[in-house]
Amino acid sequence: ERQAEVEGNLLVWHVATGELVVDLKADWPYNPDRWPYLQFAPDESMAIRVMHEGLETITLPPVGTGTPQKSVFPIAHTAAVSVAPRRSQPLGGVAHLTVWIEEEGRERLILFRLLEDGTAEPLKNLKEISIAGSGEVDIKWSYDASAFLVLSTVLFDENNNNYYGTTVLQHARLKEGECTRVPLDKDGPVHDVKWSPTSLEFVVIFGSMPAKALLYNHVSRPVFSYGSGSWNTVEWAPHGRFLCLAGFGSLAGQMEFWDKALGKKLGSGSARCAIYRQFSPCSRFFLTAVTYPGLRMDNEITLFKYDGSTLFREQKINQLYQCEWRPSPKNKWEDRSASPDVIDAMA
Repeated sequence: ERQAEVEGNLLVWHVATGELVVDLKADWPYNPDRWPYLQFAPDESMAIRVMHEGLETITLPPVGTGTPQKSVFPIAHTAAVSVAPRRSQPLGGVAHLTVWIEEEGRERLILFRLLEDGTAEPLKNLKEISIAGSGEVDIKWSYDASAFLVLSTVLFDENNNNYYGTTVLQHARLKEGECTRVPLDKDGPVHDVKWSPTSLEFVVIFGSMPAKALLYNHVSRPVFSYGSGSWNTVEWAPHGRFLCLAGFGSLAGQMEFWDKALGKKLGSGSARCAIYRQFSPCSRFFLTAVTYPGLRMDNEITLFKYDGSTLFREQKINQLYQCEWRPSPKNKWEDRSASPDVIDAMA
């Protein structure tokens, strides 16, 4: 049921009251590099989006206390923005964000601090990050916003060694003001990289198939190898104890489940053609789904235990559009180690 007359196609609603807060128009055609079109400061006091003129900031007062205020901060050649999930107290400001400047021949990332008046200023403790020639850029912030990873793709390999271009992974640390290239000891693309949700460690899957998976520490040093496999996806459990290495999309859906704390493989499973995949908020279960229209037949959902054993599967669902876990705060659930029977089965 529509609660208000709207003019735009980019709307912000207040969930608790159902009140329309901001009515905007999105001028851009869909582009995954710019999605989501609207991002929020950690305290939700401000929204940020990329415009043709630069960055537009929208100050969001508490519902019923005022009108949202808009202002545009001009940054030439702005292509995309990524807002940090938390605010770093020493750096000040309402939020911190990286801005992708898509100036031909000088593609780069600049770190900005967003101020309360809606303006932004570059942070000088971290120099511009060069991503020259990149046609795609993915920014991944650490859980505490003290660092971020930059995965950039150069679509044209000048040496003609790779039809799909080349990928470069860089690691920026705000406190140290450093950005270094992550060492990868196997030729081939970076298939996936994800931070631990609880520490400054991250897993990278890279190289020609079978791909290699390594765990890196806070200074980009590899500290553990998960070996090689037909993988292009890594998924962490919310408590950062378990993780899944898998091959989805064009791969066969083979999965391996690991206990990061023990450095041991817990088990394996298979989720062919899975499009949705995620650990439960309690970290004890892993859900996959084959959804429509990604696959127009044989839609299904499968529930796995954290060791890869199958608990439930419902097949041949007619046009399954979406399947997700109900959101739940992580601190509601205890961080539990693997059960004795799972550990015994590893022996």
